[in-house]
Order: sequence, then C-alpha cells, then structure tokens
Amino acid sequence: LYENGHGSAFRKADAIFRSIGDIGTANISRIDLCVDFQHWQINDDNFHDFICRANKKGVWYDGREPNGFQFGKGDVLARIYNKTKEIQVHNKGWMEEVWQKCSDYNKKLPVWRVEFQFRRPALMEFGVNTVEETFEKLLGLWQYGINDWLSLRTGKATRIERSPVEKNWKALVKEIGRAHV
Repeated sequence: LYENGHGSAFRKADAIFRSIGDIGTANISRIDLCVDFQHWQINDDNFHDFICRANKKGVWYDGREPNGFQFGKGDVLARIYNKTKEIQVHNKGWMEEVWQKCSDYNKKLPVWRVEFQFRRPALMEFGVNTVEETFEKLLGLWQYGINDWLSLRTGKATRIERSPVEKNWKALVKEIGRAHV
C-alpha cells in the first residue's frame, strides 16, 4: 500500500478476488486515513486545546510522557500518537524504510501520526459506498476530519473555538491539502 498507493493496491486485490469468482461490487465498511509528521512534539498541554465534535477523549502515557491521544468513539474518531514508539512495540520496523524515502526525515526525531477513522454510517453520510467513490472523496474526508471534526487551537479567546488554529496544525492542514491523496 505504501509502495504502490491505494489505487494500485485495490486493483491488485480486486483482480485476485475476481479470479476466484463473481464478488459483486466492493463496498467500504471502514477507512483509516493517516499522515505522519516530525519536527513537532504533541504534549499534555496540547490535549486540552484540541476542539473536537466528539465528547470522548483519551490520553495514553509511556511513563510520564504522553504517547497518544484519541478523540471520539463512534462512527468517526481520530488518533494522534507517537508512531516511532508504536512501531517498536509492534515490530513494524519496515515503516522506517518508508519514512527514509522522505527527504525531510530525521532518524533522531520521533514520528507522530494523525489518523482519522471513518466507519460505514459516517461514510454513507458523505455519499461513499463503493471503493471508487471512496477514492474520489478522499481529500474531502481528510478536509472534514482535520478542519471541521478536529482542530488544535491556541490563544486566550473567551471560547477556545474562537481561538486561532495552532501554527503546526495549520501547516499540517496545508500539506494535506497540497498532497496527492
């Protein structure tokens, strides 16, 4: 998937399944969208500055250091976590090879991941049913997740929702908008 992209991976899997027999139309039950980044450390102070459409929020710790955050529990949820630590725990060392292909990758800095999970009921609200429809609407799903569903705010406004978007979050939003999803 990382090597060839989502379209190529789907076409290969689809060809394998169709060689077995008629499988009908491939529908989506869930999709997880993620982006990895460096040069910005998420910490406890940030946790309460996240604005989210969900009420459920959680923090995971590795000792005294936050290792990850989760927002939501239902049909849409977001996770922000230290991917460097996660690959060590789950023996996913191959991920580092993927990161090394990025010219800005620094082996000495942790890699963090922002991940949005959309389950079937949420996808249906976006008019997403088939794999092809999902591919067509990936950028829209991303933009909804990182702009409307969850954002990081800074400042001292009377309501945190009115505070400006934090500069690193804003840069992340900008990069996702420029990316070829």
